[in-house]
Amino acid sequence: MPFFAAPPPAITLTIDAREVSSKQVVHVKLRFPVKPGPLTLEYPKWIPGMHEPVGPVQNVVRLGFLAGGKSVAWRRDGYDSYAFQLTVPAGAKELEAHFDYLPRQGDTDEIAYGVAATANLAVINPSALFLAPRGADIRTTQLAPTLLLPDGWQKATSLPSTPTVSLERLADSPIFAGKYLKRFELPSPDGVSHTLAVIADSDEGATPNAHVLACMKKLVTESAALFGARHYDKFNFLLALTTGLPQYGLEHHESTVNVLRPNALGDGTGVPGQWNANLLPHEYVHSWNGKFRRPYGLAGKTFNQPLSTDLLWVYEGMTEYLGEILMVRCGFYPFEAEREHLRQTLLSLDGREARKWQSLREAALAYPLIASKGDGKRLRLSNDVYYESMLHWLEADALIRQKSNEKLSLDDFCRRFFGGINRGSEVKPYTEDELVAALKATLPTYNWAEWLHSRFDSLDTRAPRLGLELSGWPERLGEVHDPKRERETLTDFRSSLGFRVQEGKLVAIEPDSFAAQAGLSVGNTLTLLNGQPFTSTLLRDTIRASKTQATVLNFQVDGVRSVKFDYLGGERLSLLERVKETPDRLSGIFMKKNLIYP
Repeated sequence: MPFFAAPPPAITLTIDAREVSSKQVVHVKLRFPVKPGPLTLEYPKWIPGMHEPVGPVQNVVRLGFLAGGKSVAWRRDGYDSYAFQLTVPAGAKELEAHFDYLPRQGDTDEIAYGVAATANLAVINPSALFLAPRGADIRTTQLAPTLLLPDGWQKATSLPSTPTVSLERLADSPIFAGKYLKRFELPSPDGVSHTLAVIADSDEGATPNAHVLACMKKLVTESAALFGARHYDKFNFLLALTTGLPQYGLEHHESTVNVLRPNALGDGTGVPGQWNANLLPHEYVHSWNGKFRRPYGLAGKTFNQPLSTDLLWVYEGMTEYLGEILMVRCGFYPFEAEREHLRQTLLSLDGREARKWQSLREAALAYPLIASKGDGKRLRLSNDVYYESMLHWLEADALIRQKSNEKLSLDDFCRRFFGGINRGSEVKPYTEDELVAALKATLPTYNWAEWLHSRFDSLDTRAPRLGLELSGWPERLGEVHDPKRERETLTDFRSSLGFRVQEGKLVAIEPDSFAAQAGLSVGNTLTLLNGQPFTSTLLRDTIRASKTQATVLNFQVDGVRSVKFDYLGGERLSLLERVKETPDRLSGIFMKKNLIYP
C-alpha cells in the first residue's frame, strides 16, 4: 500500500516488509535518475539521535544494481564501508538499486535504527532502508516511499501526506506496524494534534490502562506550559507493548519510538521502574531539545559527514533533567521515588576513576567511543553525559530560583530558548554562546559562561551535589533503617570502610579509602571478622556500634592474612535530608502543575 498516490519524483523507494515477520527480512528497491559516468551511493552512517556512526550497513545483503534491465558492476569504497561505487553505462537514464535487510534478532539497536519484528508487530526505521547519492542534501533531496506490509497489518508513522518527503524527514519518521494497533487522541491546549499509537501482542494488550492514558494527556498539556510552543504540525507517540522485543526508545521530531513490556508503566497503584517511567517524557522533550534546537555539530547536511558530539551535555543532559521533571509533574513517577532516584544517581556516579582526567565536555566529545567501550576507569560511561549533566542543570534551576527570589526558574529559560513561533518541524542549530545568551537573558546578574566552564570542564572525583543542596535537600551520611534499603545496609560500606561486599566477596573498592590503603582488592573474600565467621549482618552491626566509640575491625582475608581497622563513626550511608533554612525548591521543581499556558 503506497504512502502517496502521486507522480514519481526524482527518487522512488519501495520498502517491502511483507516477510518481516515470517522470514525476518525486508526487501528494498530504489530508482534513481542518473547520467552516464561514475556514481557513488551511500548508506546512512550517522543516525540522528545515536551520536555515533552506527548505521547498520552490516545488515545489508544481496545488494545489486540494474540499468536498462542489465546488471551494473559495483565495488565498496576502499576507505569507506558505507559507500558503493559504480559507473552508470552510456545511455542509461535510470538506475535501480536493490538489497535485502536482515535484522539482528534480539538486538536492542534494531529498535533504534534498524528493523525489529515479532509474529504480530514490527518497528521499521526507514533510515536503515535507503541509499542516497554522495553529497545529497538531506533537507532538499526528495523521495517517494511505498510501504508493503503483511496482510491485515496497520501502520502508524509521522510521515506527512505529501507527494514526496525529504531524506531527513524519511529517516526521522519511524514506522510502527502490526496486526493489533490502536490510536488514542490526546487533547492539547493549543489545538495541535497528538496521538498515542499502540501496537501489542494482542488486541487487548493494545489498550493502555486509564492511568497511562491520564499521564499521557498531562504530558501533552505540561509540555505546552514548559516550552510555550510546539515545533511540529502533529505528534505521534509510538508505543509497542510486547514481550517479544527488547525495551528501548529513541527521539524523533514528530514522533518517539518507545518499546516496553506490557504494564511497564504501571497502573497507578505501584511504582514503575524509573527508566520505564522516564522513557516517553525523555524522548518527547527531544522534539524541542535535540530536534528543533540542535547543536551545530549535530546538524549535518548529510548522514555521512563527520559530526561533533560537543554540547551533548545540553542535548542529553538537559533533556534528562526536563524529562524527569515532566515524568513527575505528569504522574508517571511519584516525587518521593524521584528524590530517591537522585540520591542513587549520586552514588552511581561517585568514584568513577576516569573522572580524575576526563571532564564532562571531554566525555561528550568522546561519546562515540564511550557508548560502546566506556568502563569508568579507562573512559567514562555513556550515562555520565546524561545523569551527571542532569545534576548540573538541577543546580542551574535552583540558582535561577534562588537569585530571582523564587520568581524565575529554568522553565523561563525553556520558553525563551525552545519557544517561539511554530513553523512545523524546522531545525534551529545553536552554539554554546547562544546557550549562554539565553541563560543570561533569563538571569542577567549571573556569570553563566563561567558557570558552564566550571561545571562541564572541571575534574572532580565526586558527583555534583550543589543542586540538591540549593534545592533544600542536601546529602548527609548516617544510619539507615528503611526496610527498602536493607540490602544496601548489608552490601555498601564505601563511605565507612571503602568497599562493597556481596556474600563475603569484595566487588568494589573506593580509591584512597581505608580498604585501598590496606591493600584490599576486588575479588578478595572476607572470611572472619574479629574471630567470628564473616557475615554482612555482623559487619553492619559492628559498624553501627562504632557510632560513639572506636571499634577494632580485624578481618581475615582469603583465609590467609589479617587486615585491621580502628574505626569510629558508625554507619555512613547516603541520605537526603530536608533543611528548613533553605526553601524546598526540589518540591517546587518537580511537583509544580502547569495545566495551561502561563
